[in-house]
Amino acid sequence: MLERKIIKLRNKVIKRTKEILNNKHKYVILDTETTGLRENDVLLQIGIIDLDGNILMDTLIKPTKKKSFDSTSTDIHGISMETVKDAPTFLSIYKDFKDVIGKKEVLIYNEPYDARIIEQTAEQDGFKLKSFNGTCNYL
Repeated sequence: MLERKIIKLRNKVIKRTKEILNNKHKYVILDTETTGLRENDVLLQIGIIDLDGNILMDTLIKPTKKKSFDSTSTDIHGISMETVKDAPTFLSIYKDFKDVIGKKEVLIYNEPYDARIIEQTAEQDGFKLKSFNGTCNYL
């Protein structure tokens, strides 16, 4: 029974992967670095590539209200408050962010987390995020 479930899941992943690879122009991949995992944490960096590996956006982001964060995050990604002190705010790059994404489906490893952090960062900068078409792809 378990073997059948694994085969079914594998076939589903293969089908989805083929669909994505045959329609590369419809997708982008997003990744973030953040101040942490909590409800008050925000973006420090956002990167977006197309499915050919071309960099569409790669920018540090300066938190507007958060003035410090746990060094554990810096230990993971190497970004400190000093690193982002002259970076743009999320609000100032938001138009470019939306232009890069356009109507594409955004592939994100952990979409629920990244979507929450992006929304929290928008709220920190005083605006409401317009939704984007994000999909969580663990496999």
